[in-house]
Amino acid sequence: MIHDVIPEQVVTRAIAHLSGRGRQNAVYALRRWVAWCDNARTHILDADRTLAEAYIRYLREHRKLADNTIRAEVTHILRLYKWAHQEALIRSNPMIYVRTPRAPARSTRPWLAREQVQAMLAAARESLPAVDALAHLLVLNGPRVSEVVRIDLADLGTHGDLMTVRLPLRKNGATDTISVAPETRRAIDRAREGRTTGPLLRNPRFGNRMSTAMARQHIAGVTRAAGIERHITPHDLRATFITLSREAGVPDRDLAASSGHHSAKMLEYYDRSVGSIERNATHRLSQWLEAP
Repeated sequence: MIHDVIPEQVVTRAIAHLSGRGRQNAVYALRRWVAWCDNARTHILDADRTLAEAYIRYLREHRKLADNTIRAEVTHILRLYKWAHQEALIRSNPMIYVRTPRAPARSTRPWLAREQVQAMLAAARESLPAVDALAHLLVLNGPRVSEVVRIDLADLGTHGDLMTVRLPLRKNGATDTISVAPETRRAIDRAREGRTTGPLLRNPRFGNRMSTAMARQHIAGVTRAAGIERHITPHDLRATFITLSREAGVPDRDLAASSGHHSAKMLEYYDRSVGSIERNATHRLSQWLEAP
């Protein structure tokens, strides 16, 4: 079929509602899809399920991408065709039945044990003020690193005796206000160093806002200083927050509200200790069998 609209125009219109990192990810993913269709001499509005599944095989077998990465990339493609169908650019959605890699029921991310968290926070207290606040917020509140680096001093407040932090933009587009523990409040006070405006977390060298890339570097550094040999990322600390909060007996309702998740399903996904290591059934069964 001959189409009047060029593929780049389709992509631009389809992602017009997106912004920030989500828009960037969509642009990169759809540019690669357009190139794949061009190579197959197919207009993107004429692409079908067969072409999409061939692309998925290419991503897995030739680019050696992990299933999670493939699923994220293909999601942008599927949304493009849903939008095109809604806009009557195509008569039906050819991608409804595309077989994408299944999402795992449980995260494979590493997490830190209680003693490791204690060692990490001790190392953070001996580190730079911004690193101290970064580590305490990530471990004790479980936000995404992108949410933490956006915090401005104007986002700090109080509720009774508690310090509060306004998270300007969570993943679902909402704005949440969270409270922090006394130890995190100490770290935040140290990081702001008497300032009343500007970002909470600053680049120690230049004084500008800390980037997510720099935050990842600082977390890797402070975990090494704590004697933790594995490479730990800010998102691993989010998994740690959820896992240890459950171990501490925090109700799922409160935990979901604190972490910004919509349901307990994602808590199960990140809670790596459930039924796997610390509470594996093997220990109770072994003790039961050995009992007189």
